Amino acid sequence: MLTVEKSDGVSTIRMNDGKVNAMDLAFCRSLTEALKSIENSDASAVLLTGNERVFSAGVDLKKLLKLKDQQRDDFLRALIGCFETAFRFPKPLVAAVNGAAIAGGCALALACDIRLISKGVKIGMPEQRLGVPLPTVALEIMRFTLGNRGTQDVVFAGKTFADEEAMAARLVDGWCAPEELVKKSMEAACSLAELPESVFRLTKRQLRAPVNDRVAKRAAQFDPEVFKVWNQPETDATIQKYIEGRL
Repeated sequence: MLTVEKSDGVSTIRMNDGKVNAMDLAFCRSLTEALKSIENSDASAVLLTGNERVFSAGVDLKKLLKLKDQQRDDFLRALIGCFETAFRFPKPLVAAVNGAAIAGGCALALACDIRLISKGVKIGMPEQRLGVPLPTVALEIMRFTLGNRGTQDVVFAGKTFADEEAMAARLVDGWCAPEELVKKSMEAACSLAELPESVFRLTKRQLRAPVNDRVAKRAAQFDPEVFKVWNQPETDATIQKYIEGRL
C-alpha cells in the first residue's frame, strides 16, 4: 500500500496502492500511521510521492458505493484524519507530485509545505462535478494555500490544471521534467530541514493555527451536513454515472 525509505535524514513515503492510489479506509489509516510514526522518529523531513502512474486519484469511488451508513461515515472520518495529520505534521513535508493528484489527492498535496509537480501532470479538485461536498478540513487546507477567491475558483471550476496553469492557480510551487522531480523535491525537503528544528516546528504551528481553529469550529457546523450528502441515494447515483462515463 505504501513504502517508507530513509536517505540523508529524509523519509520518503511512496504511495503504491493499486493503479491510482485510490483512497479507501485502509489507505487513509496506513498513511496516517506512517506519518505519525515518522513524526516520532529522527527523520528530519518527509518526501511524499506516488507510484509510477499517479500521486493519488482521490477517493476510491467503486469501494465507496459499497459502503453504507456507518461504514461510509467511518471512511470519511479516516479521510478527514488523514488530511489533518498531513496538515499538522510538525516536520517539513514536501509533495513530489509525479502523477495525477485529483480530488483527495489534490487536498493531500496541498496539506504539504511545498508541492513540486512533473511537467504535464494534472492536479485539481473536481468534487463539485461529482456531486459531493468537501469536508471542512479539505476546504480549509485549500483556503490556507490558495486564499478565499483562489479556493472558490478551483473548486467551482471542477477541472484539473497542469504546468503554468497549475502554478498560476497556486496549486503547485513549481514544475519540472519527470526525471528531475525527486531530486528537486529532495532538495526542497533538505532546505527546509536545515532550519532550526524547534523554530520550524513553532513557526509552522503559528502559521497553521488559524486554520486548525477554523476546522475545529466549522467542522462541527458543516461536516454533519457533508456526511449527510455523502450518504444520500442521489449522491450514489451521481457517482455511479461518473464511474460509468469516466472509469
